[in-house]
Amino acid sequence: MSEENPKYPIDTIQEALCEFRLRPAAEHSWSPKHAGDIFKALGTEDYPGMESVPEIGMELSIGAGGQPQQKMIQGPPKFRFTRADEKQVVQVSAQLFVVNVLAPYPGWQVVRNEILTKWQMLQSILRPEVIERIGLRYINRIPSGRDTRVAQWLGESPFIPGAIDKAETGIKFRFEAGLAPDHTIIVSVFRDLSEARNGDILFDIDRGHFLRRSLASEEIADLIDRLHIDVYGVFSEAKTEMLEQYLQGKLKR
Repeated sequence: MSEENPKYPIDTIQEALCEFRLRPAAEHSWSPKHAGDIFKALGTEDYPGMESVPEIGMELSIGAGGQPQQKMIQGPPKFRFTRADEKQVVQVSAQLFVVNVLAPYPGWQVVRNEILTKWQMLQSILRPEVIERIGLRYINRIPSGRDTRVAQWLGESPFIPGAIDKAETGIKFRFEAGLAPDHTIIVSVFRDLSEARNGDILFDIDRGHFLRRSLASEEIADLIDRLHIDVYGVFSEAKTEMLEQYLQGKLKR
C-alpha cells in the first residue's frame, strides 16, 4: 500500500471533495442556459438529479452613525448535480466547481480521475478567466463510541496540540493557518455527542492553494496530488495505534 495513496480495509472517510474557486471572465456572463449545458455534458442518465441552490452571503457596511451593519445578500445560483447512485455530487456556479465523493471511499486514484474528468468536461462551459484557488478536503468519521477517549484515536501532532490528551468527553478544536504564501490548511477535530452519533469523532482536513491564474490539466493533476499527500500526512501523523488497528480491520467497533 503506497503511503501517498493508502486504501485501508476499513475507511473512516465520509466525504472527499475538491473545490475550484473561479474568477469569471468579464466577457462570459453566467446564465441559466449554462446549467442545461452542464446537465447534458455530465449525462442526464448518469446524473439525473439537478437542483438550484441559492447562494446566501453576508455584506458588512458602516451605517450613518458609524455602526457596522450586516445585510444578507443573495448571489448567483449554484447548481447541484447528483449521480444516479448518490455517491457523487458535482456543484457548479460562475465562481465555483466542486466534486464531492461520498462513502464508501473508492480510493485516491478514482477520486483524482473524477476531479480531472469532470473539470475537462465542464471547463469549456464555465470558461473562467483564472482559477483563484484549489482546495482538497477530507472529512473522517471515527467510530470511537462513548467508551473511549479521543486521545486513544488521535494523538499530538504538528497540527493537533498535546492538550487533546486532556479531553475526557467532548472536544471542539480548529486550527487554521497559512503554511506559506498562498498555501492554507484547516484542521478540525469535533466529538459528536448526539444520541445518533454516540460520541463519534469528526476529523476534518482542508488543504488549499491560491493560484490566481489558469492551469493546464497536467498542472492541476500535479497540484491535487501534492494536496492529497499533505492531507494524508496530517491524518497519518495524528492517527494512533488504535486507529491504525481499526483501519486494518483488526479492531471491531
